[in-house]
Amino acid sequence: MKKFFVVLLCLLLLAGCGKKEEPKPDTPSQNGGGNSAPADKKEETEEPDKSTKFEVTVHEDTIKKEADDGKGETERVDLKQVRIEFSRLPKNAEELASVDRSGDNGRFLTMALLIAAYKAWTPENETTCEEMMKALMNSPSMPDTYTNYTKSFVKERMMQNEKWDYIADAYFDGSTPENGYVPDEPLSITLREYPYLPQTSTISGTELLVDKIVTDFKGADTERMVSVYEDPKDGLWYIFSDSYGPLLADVKTPERYK
Repeated sequence: MKKFFVVLLCLLLLAGCGKKEEPKPDTPSQNGGGNSAPADKKEETEEPDKSTKFEVTVHEDTIKKEADDGKGETERVDLKQVRIEFSRLPKNAEELASVDRSGDNGRFLTMALLIAAYKAWTPENETTCEEMMKALMNSPSMPDTYTNYTKSFVKERMMQNEKWDYIADAYFDGSTPENGYVPDEPLSITLREYPYLPQTSTISGTELLVDKIVTDFKGADTERMVSVYEDPKDGLWYIFSDSYGPLLADVKTPERYK
């Protein structure tokens, strides 16, 4: 019996020596080596804003144009011309109003921004254009220039022949009826001064000097102009009275509408 227990003990010892240790689960590595578990995902960072900042640049030049000398003859005179370049068009009245319209170039910027306001008009959204026009028309000296008549006039002209789809584009550089009024990039508008002296207008006891700014665009056979004035109370230039209207007159039909 003693021999039997000795043999049984030996068999148990032999069985224990042959048993392998159960492998331990992998643990994450500090340096990323070995069979470590995948590292936690990095926190997602907010995508940077890639939208273009709204900026306006004015490039000045001098050109020669014929003008009446007041004696029935014509003479060639030097006129200031500017090319106003947009990084993009203003999205709302706040961006439009951020442009400094003081100083001599303010008169050109005021007309260019009116064109930008017209570009914002759509049948689904009249409000953005309306607010932009108010910023360009309602001055300290003439705070109620933009009226319900202005709103209805703009809408009527925009809806004629679907003019809202191309009328503003017609005034940008590179736009022609033949190319469907597709402007060059970056967007720019070239304007020049009127060859004659500003006219005086007295509004509510305030004397204003009203100047004219001209566009020689490809959408018509004659020039078009807008009257502007520098308000003495804040030094900014504004659209005078109803002179916003001529820019909404018919232009040559773009090729894509024929």
